[in-house]
Amino acid sequence: MNITPWGENSEEAVLTFEQQIGFTLPENYRNFLLKNNGVEVLNQSFFVQDLDQEIKLQVLFGLHNVSSRVLTLSH
Repeated sequence: MNITPWGENSEEAVLTFEQQIGFTLPENYRNFLLKNNGVEVLNQSFFVQDLDQEIKLQVLFGLHNVSSRVLTLSH
């Protein structure tokens, strides 16, 4: 998968987000947020059988994004 990470997060930032949402994120997603903070996905699509169509994946949301608040998990 061709991705462009948005940067790293601190453990404190992830803990603060978990407190805001009221539960602990799965460990693999926490690690993704710590390492990448979200990513832009380039030229990737996948077939969703229940929808019977190809879906283009463009973003995996992070805790912060300098270009748009809409691309954050808290938004």
